[in-house]
Amino acid sequence: MPEADGDVPDGAVSLVVTGGAGPLPYLGPRRAAYLSPGCQVRIRSAREDFQGGQQLAHSLFEVLHQTPYVPSVTVRAEESVPVYLGTDTTDRHRWILNIALRYLNVLGV
Repeated sequence: MPEADGDVPDGAVSLVVTGGAGPLPYLGPRRAAYLSPGCQVRIRSAREDFQGGQQLAHSLFEVLHQTPYVPSVTVRAEESVPVYLGTDTTDRHRWILNIALRYLNVLGV
């Protein structure tokens, strides 16, 4: 999570790609691979805004988990709810949401 300075507010959301399984070959007419990267959504709110941060974390869960908005990509949350991590050194509240994506990548296109 970026630290708060002149351009980054206390309330922030960031996405970190955390790896995932290696590409799997996909049998089909073109060269393709089935990819499954893992990502972590990090949410932070100001020290006076626990409820706002918690509501944002749960809203992101609702939008991302099994989203029907991105065709041919499966998005699945790894936990049943966003995980509250407590506060950082400046008392800002933090949550994480681990998600796994699954999609077919056609190489050379």
